[in-house]
Amino acid sequence: MRVRDIAAFDDVPGREPFIVGSATQVCDKMIDWVDETGLDGFNLVRTVEPAGLEAFVDLVVPELQNRGRYKTEYAKGTMREKFFPAGGAMLPDEHHGANFRQPF
Repeated sequence: MRVRDIAAFDDVPGREPFIVGSATQVCDKMIDWVDETGLDGFNLVRTVEPAGLEAFVDLVVPELQNRGRYKTEYAKGTMREKFFPAGGAMLPDEHHGANFRQPF
């Protein structure tokens, strides 16, 4: 796939904006969008799979990390603990879903 092949997607209805360039250029554009609009995340679309995703992870993510714009580690705790810090890691006993717990 060539850059001009990717650019051809620009005329397809329903396609969101995309960035084509070096890791530095992609980071610059992503950071500009965040700073200008207050975005809090991106949905990545795999145009070239798996090479596109691998290139993003191997090239763009480290550059964003070097710039302090992407985490280098995850916060401790389960997702439930992050979403509901006061509720802990498990559903309350009175919640219907608690009936399906598996013994450890």
